[in-house]
Amino acid sequence: MAEHVGVMRTAEGIKTGIRKLERLETFLDEMKARDLHELMRTHETRSLLQVGKMMGKAALFRCESRNKPYHHRLDFPETDDKRWCGLVILEKKGNDISCNFEPIVYQNPYAGKITWENPGSRRGTAREKKSSLKWRNLMPPAFDYEKCTGCGTCDALCPADAIYMKTDDEGETPYLKYPDECWHCGSCRQDCPAEAITILFPPDMLSI
Repeated sequence: MAEHVGVMRTAEGIKTGIRKLERLETFLDEMKARDLHELMRTHETRSLLQVGKMMGKAALFRCESRNKPYHHRLDFPETDDKRWCGLVILEKKGNDISCNFEPIVYQNPYAGKITWENPGSRRGTAREKKSSLKWRNLMPPAFDYEKCTGCGTCDALCPADAIYMKTDDEGETPYLKYPDECWHCGSCRQDCPAEAITILFPPDMLSI
């Protein structure tokens, strides 16, 4: 699994991994258990093979990258929200596993109602380089570029795959590429080693 259906995936690698799992399945009926502990291990082995095939089928079906590094297709490196913003539904049919897609539409009750000014600056003070960037989502993360080291932790760990890194003359810095997909979970703020991220709250939430 780590070799063929690991973090970095390709269609050919996933297919190879599934074929190897299917070959291993032919030996399941030869397993023997001498006690209850070994019997538990035989059931675990069957479950691991089944879950491995499910992971492989789903990864092969989704022809894009999402929530990198958790699903990073090297042959489809970009996130395709038009075709793949949703869930892959797996269904076992006999000895096979079928895949279907169920789209998700995110609705933001604050969209278009609240306009935020980005309080952060770009490698300088807010007075020197005040950004005109407008935020139109519920609780956007704000990056303090004076503290940011460009490590990419927020990009790597964002569960919504909404934060990306961009490169300019001053190095790599994070930015919110998909603000409408931000879960507003705060994991970027919590995991930032430089404590360079804050979460903005709507005024009516602050007044509660």
